[in-house]
Amino acid sequence: NFWKEEYPKKTKEEKAKYWAGGLFQSMRWQEESNQNPYSIYSENWLRDALKTDPDFLELLPFIYNVWGGMFDTSKVDRIIQRLLKKINV
Repeated sequence: NFWKEEYPKKTKEEKAKYWAGGLFQSMRWQEESNQNPYSIYSENWLRDALKTDPDFLELLPFIYNVWGGMFDTSKVDRIIQRLLKKINV
């Protein structure tokens, strides 16, 4: 199982690359469908991300670095901070 066996062995940078790729692709698909790319971020998404990797928030700077300015990382940060308050983490 990827999440139980492979993922935990990855370095912080490798984990960030994994998350960055999936999030980037989802945001691009939204954008290409004339949808808000930032709408992929929801309370359920954040709960799942934190359940999958309790250290997910620590990966954000690395994820943003992988994106290389393709998306507004400060906007993503604001959305995530707002969601954190809603889910009381």
